[in-house]
Amino acid sequence: MHAPTRILPMILLALLQSVIAPAAVASSSTSAMPGLRGYFVNGISGAQHIGHIDWTQYDEVVQVDTINWPNAGSQAFYEDGPTSYFGARFVGEIDIPQEGLWSFYLGSDDGSVLLIDGQPVIEQPNMQSFRTRTNFVTLDAGSHEIEVLYMQGYGHTGLVLEWDGPGSDGREVIPASAFSSPAEEPVFETAGDGLWAYWFDNARHAGNVGQIDWNQSDQVETVQKISYPKTSGAFRVDGPSDYFGVRFMGVIEVDEGGEWGFELGSDQSAILFVDGEPVVVDDDGHSYRWRTGTKTLGVGEHTIEVRYWEGYGDAGLAVAWKAPSETYARIIPASAFRPGVGATNPSSAGGLRVYNHDSARHASNVGQVDWGDYDSVGTVQNIYYPKTQGSFEVGDPVDYFAKRYVGQVDIPNTGEWRFGLGSDQSARIYIDGVAVVNDASGHSFRWRHGSKSLTAGLHDIEVHYWEGYGDAGLAVTWQGPNDMFEEVIPSSALSQNEVDPLLNIGGEGLRVYWVDNARHAQNAGQIDWQNYDRMTFESNIAWEITQSAFAGTTITNDDGVSTSEGGTKTDYYGLRAEGLIQIPTEGEWRFGLGSDQSAQLFINGQLLVNDLSGHSFRWRSGSIELEPGLYPFEVRYWEGYGDAGLLVSWTPPGGVEEVIPTSAFSHSEVETPYDAGGGGLRAYWTTNARHAGNAGQIDWDRHDHATTIENIAYRKTQSAFDDQTPSDYFGLRVLGQIDVPASGEWRFGLGSDQS
Repeated sequence: MHAPTRILPMILLALLQSVIAPAAVASSSTSAMPGLRGYFVNGISGAQHIGHIDWTQYDEVVQVDTINWPNAGSQAFYEDGPTSYFGARFVGEIDIPQEGLWSFYLGSDDGSVLLIDGQPVIEQPNMQSFRTRTNFVTLDAGSHEIEVLYMQGYGHTGLVLEWDGPGSDGREVIPASAFSSPAEEPVFETAGDGLWAYWFDNARHAGNVGQIDWNQSDQVETVQKISYPKTSGAFRVDGPSDYFGVRFMGVIEVDEGGEWGFELGSDQSAILFVDGEPVVVDDDGHSYRWRTGTKTLGVGEHTIEVRYWEGYGDAGLAVAWKAPSETYARIIPASAFRPGVGATNPSSAGGLRVYNHDSARHASNVGQVDWGDYDSVGTVQNIYYPKTQGSFEVGDPVDYFAKRYVGQVDIPNTGEWRFGLGSDQSARIYIDGVAVVNDASGHSFRWRHGSKSLTAGLHDIEVHYWEGYGDAGLAVTWQGPNDMFEEVIPSSALSQNEVDPLLNIGGEGLRVYWVDNARHAQNAGQIDWQNYDRMTFESNIAWEITQSAFAGTTITNDDGVSTSEGGTKTDYYGLRAEGLIQIPTEGEWRFGLGSDQSAQLFINGQLLVNDLSGHSFRWRSGSIELEPGLYPFEVRYWEGYGDAGLLVSWTPPGGVEEVIPTSAFSHSEVETPYDAGGGGLRAYWTTNARHAGNAGQIDWDRHDHATTIENIAYRKTQSAFDDQTPSDYFGLRVLGQIDVPASGEWRFGLGSDQS
C-alpha cells in the first residue's frame, strides 16, 4: 500500500480504552463525547508545511480532553505515539458560553492552523520553533465547529490552544468542558470521479521521468487523487516498489479565477502539467522534496497531467494547490478531479526502418559490425526498448545481435537540440551523418547525451546498436532549445526514407590469396604465402564468426557489380589480403583486427597489429600516424579448427570506430609477387631411408640426387615433396646461406612431420 492502513475509528477507539495518555481519554463513539477526536497521521517526513499532509490517510484515532501539550524536548501526544514526523487533526465542537468578541491563542512547534465554523482563524502552517499567534473572532453563544491542524517535524514538540472572551476570568487553556465530539464520523473529503492512472511496471532503463515512453503502459485504472506519502513500499496493491513509472491524467475543477499556485512533492522524478503546459518540472533524480510553480487559470475545468518515475529506495508523490485567496497550498482533494478523455492512442504513423543483424558474436562494440551485411529489414514506430533479458521484437535473438535504425527526424524549432541515448550494451546516434552521441564501449544500461545545432525541418537520423550478453535495452530522447525536460522521441517525429543510404558500395576491392591446406601451421607466420592455391577479389575484410567457409563478397562500383567465390574451406586454411587503403585525413589512425584464430595487419609495410598466437575470436588494435593518400594494406590470416572470423576496423582522428568500408579499398593494376625470388638452397635427397628411425640415422654423404629449391616450405601432405622422391621413407638435407638483415637475437621455428 502507498499509505498506512486506515483503521476504522469505532474499532480503534475501543482498542485504545486501555492505553490512555495523560492528556487523552478514550471513550465510546456511539454517542456524543466530551473533548475532541484526534486523527493522527504518522511518517510525514516528506511534508514541508501543514498543507502537504493528506488528512484522509490517518493511522490512529484518539479522543483528547484539551489541546494542551506545552513545549517540550520530545513528547508523544498519546501513549506509545510518535514524537517526530507526525500530524494531528482535532475535530469536534466548541461551546461558546456568551456572545461577543473572543480571543484565541494558538501556540505550536512546528506548524498549526485553527478553524472555527470552517473558516481559518489562525494560520501558521510552516515549520517553526514554538511560538503563539492570536486572533479575534465574534461568535454567537452556543455550539460551533472547531478544527485544529498540527504538524511536528523533528526536535521540540508542543501544541496549546487558549481563549479569552466575554465573562471569562482571562486567558486560559480551553477546558475539556467546552469541547464535544459528535457520534458520527466526520466526512473529511467528498469522493470524486477520479482520474486516469497509467502504470509502467518496468522502468529500470530510465534515469528520470523524461526517459519513459508514456504510450506503452502495462496497466490502466482510475484513482481518487494524487497522494502517495513517502514510503519504501508500492503505490498500488501488487505493484512494484522500485523502478516504475505512472502517468496521471484528468480534469480539475477551479472555482476561483486568478493565479493558482501548484506544489509537487516527489521522490524521485516528476513533472506537473496544467492545460498541457509544464507548471512544475522536477525531473532530475532526487530524494523526497517539493517544488512549486504558478499558472493563471479561469473558473471552470482544466486538464491536469502528472508524470512520475521511481528508481530505487523511498518513493512518494503528492500534488497540492493554492487558490489566489488562500495563504497556503493543500493536497488537491478527490472532489476536484474527474477522469476526462485520458491519453490518446499512440499514432501508427511515422517510424523508422530497421536493419537486423541476428548474429554479432564477433563484435565487442557497435563499431565492429559490418552494417552493410544484414539478415532482415523491418520497421519500428520509435526507438524505445526498456531494459530486458528478452528480445526487442517477437522472434528476435536475445543476445549477440545488432540493429541499425535509419530514417528522418522532424525538428520543430531551430536551435540547439540535446539528444539522449540510453543503452545496454553499445550504441551511437548520428544526426545528418555526424555522431552526436557515441557510447560504443561495452557497458551496462546507462545514458549519454550530446547536442547539435539544427534548423527546423527534416534531418537524417541513424542509430546503431549492439547487444552482447545479458540485459539489453535501447531508448532515444530529445530536448529542444526551449524545452524544460527531455522526452522519448515520438513516432510522429520520425519518418522513413524512400530509399535508405546504401552501404558497402564503391571501391575496387582487395586481392585475396587463399591457401587451402594449412594443416601444418599453428599461426599465420608459418604459412608460405608465395605458394597459394587461388586468388579472388574481395570488397573488404568483414567475415563474422562462422563455422562455414568465408562467403564471397560483392564489389559494387561504376564498373558494375561482381561477386567473388570467397573461401572454400572451413578449417586449416590461410588467406592473405593485399591492396591499397585510402586515408582521407591526417592524424593518428587506430586500426582494429578481430580474428579467430591467428592474424596480422600491415599498414604501409609496417606490422601494426600482430595477433599470431592461436586464440578464439578477439580484437587487438594498433595506431599509426598517416597523411591523406593511398597506403599499402595487407592482412594475413590462419584458421585452424572450429569457429573462424576476420574483420578489420578503423578509427579516424577524433572519429568513431567502424568496419573499414569497401570504398576505402583498391588494388594495383599489376599484381605484385609476394617473394621476388632470386635466391635458393641446395637440396640433397635420400630416396630410400627405410632403415632410419630419425634424421640422425641417415648417412647424408650418400644422397641419390640434388636439386635447387627456393625455400623450405612443404605443407603437410601425403604426396611426395619432389617428383624424383617417394612419399614415404625418404630424407632431405638442405644447405645454403641466409642473409640476416639486422644484428640481434633471432628466433627460428622448425615445423616437421616426422623428424
